[in-house]
Amino acid sequence: MAVNSTIGLYLAGEISPQVALSRLLLEGMDAAQIKLAVFAARPDPPTAAWQSLAALTAEQASTLDRLASEVGRTGSDHSNLGGIAGIAAFFDNAVRFSPRPG
Repeated sequence: MAVNSTIGLYLAGEISPQVALSRLLLEGMDAAQIKLAVFAARPDPPTAAWQSLAALTAEQASTLDRLASEVGRTGSDHSNLGGIAGIAAFFDNAVRFSPRPG
């Protein structure tokens, strides 16, 4: 199995683990899929960077699932928003699903 390009960027030191997880969520993955992708990218022997990403993925599994659900509800396809009106509608939809502070 090929290493996911986002995980490859992280392992190469190009992006932070938080950015990597965010990108994986926007690729449409949930926590279980992210865990599988991370374990598929495990180097032999495991590096400190890989171990950190694996640990963060495990520690934040419930948060990743919640965020994956939000991405699914609000839509993650930003490729064809149709100008200002499309962008405004996208953000209005995202705000409608966002948790309220306090």
